[in-house]
Amino acid sequence: MGCSKGAEKTNADQPKEDGAKPLTQEIKQATEYIHNEEYHKVIELNQDIIKENGNYIKKDKEELASLEGVARLYQSEDDTMLIRSRGLKEVSITYKGNFKEYVKGQREALKTQLMSDIENKDFKTNFYVYDESYKPEYYYYVYFIVMRSRELNNDIQAKYYIDKIPQDYKGAFKEEINDLRKVINKEFEEEQEELNQIALKEKIANTQPGIGMTTNEVINETNWGKPLDINKTTTINGVREQWVYGGSRYLYFEDGILTTIQE
Repeated sequence: MGCSKGAEKTNADQPKEDGAKPLTQEIKQATEYIHNEEYHKVIELNQDIIKENGNYIKKDKEELASLEGVARLYQSEDDTMLIRSRGLKEVSITYKGNFKEYVKGQREALKTQLMSDIENKDFKTNFYVYDESYKPEYYYYVYFIVMRSRELNNDIQAKYYIDKIPQDYKGAFKEEINDLRKVINKEFEEEQEELNQIALKEKIANTQPGIGMTTNEVINETNWGKPLDINKTTTINGVREQWVYGGSRYLYFEDGILTTIQE
């Protein structure tokens, strides 16, 4: 299995939290299950504690959850990167138990494969899932999803995930990520502008002239648009205009403000 499955450390001596109960025996039992390669029993044990929703010491709950993650890692050694990374995701980044060297080895193996897939631009053979606390792997994983999303023409998902990588990111694939961010942002802005224009056209198509509108508003914001002809009268009281449209439709303006609609 790649590590010595010794007795797991417990939190028996730590202070209780508001009457919270320890999980010392459960942690010990889970450790024995892993030692005996009874991984499914570790998973069942932790899931029972979760379903019970009892008042247990937080640190103990995290320890037991991490042991479930360790069990899943052992259980999935011959499975896909997705299943293995899910197991790692359940192990706390601060885990210091007796299986820490095994977890470290699994983390490095997953990281190596993930980076290899990115370098080879292979976004279909494997898939991964990382908790955000696992950095820098988390950012490689996010970049992986962005590239996979683009191959699948899922631009919305690509934009969502590229925004999860900080603007000041300095890690591996930095230049590629920054270049891709510019491309995605430009495409997103162009797409948004196109959607805005479509929405504006739809709004105009459904907007009738209204009393009080200006001449520009009638032309640019209503479905009547420009008139076929304009009859203009200038008097001491101001400028009056009759706009002529087809279908015996007329608009009357006084000093550039719509005052009468005739249909």
